[in-house]
Amino acid sequence: MESDFDGSGTPPWNSTGNPQMSFTWFDCCHSGKTNDLSEILLPFEIYNLPLCSNQATYTWNGVSFAPGGPFHTSFIMPRLVQRMTIWSARQELLNYLNSLGKGIDPLTIQPYGGSIRRVNSPADVPIWGDHFMRIHGVYTGTNFEAAQGWYY
Repeated sequence: MESDFDGSGTPPWNSTGNPQMSFTWFDCCHSGKTNDLSEILLPFEIYNLPLCSNQATYTWNGVSFAPGGPFHTSFIMPRLVQRMTIWSARQELLNYLNSLGKGIDPLTIQPYGGSIRRVNSPADVPIWGDHFMRIHGVYTGTNFEAAQGWYY
C-alpha cells in the first residue's frame, strides 16, 4: 500500500516526492495483538530505529463492535485535528470511558480469550510506532505543542 503511494525508495527518500504515511487506523478486529500491521508505516524498524518519528498505527486488541465505530471515530479524530498526539487523544478516550456509569458502554471490545466489556485500558487500543504522532500542528516528539511561530 505504501509503495503504491510513495513509489520506490525508503522514506524520506521516496521516488514520488509524496510525504511518508504518518498515521494509519486499523478499525478492524484483532489488528493490534502484534505490530505486524504497523509495518505499513515503512520504514518502521528500519529507518530512525526504534521508531519512525511522527508515524503511528492505532489498532484494536480483540474483537471490536461496529456500533461503537462512529463514537470512537468522532471522539479520536477531532482531537487529532486539534493538534493532540495520538497518545493524548487515546488517553482522553480512556478517561472518558472510565468515568461513565455502569451499563453505559459506547465502546466495547472482546479481548483475546475474554468476555465483552467496555474499552478501559491502553492495551485494548494499542498504538504502534511513535505515540507522539500528530496529524496537525508541529511535531515535537512530546505531548507538548511547539510555541507559536511562523509555522503555526
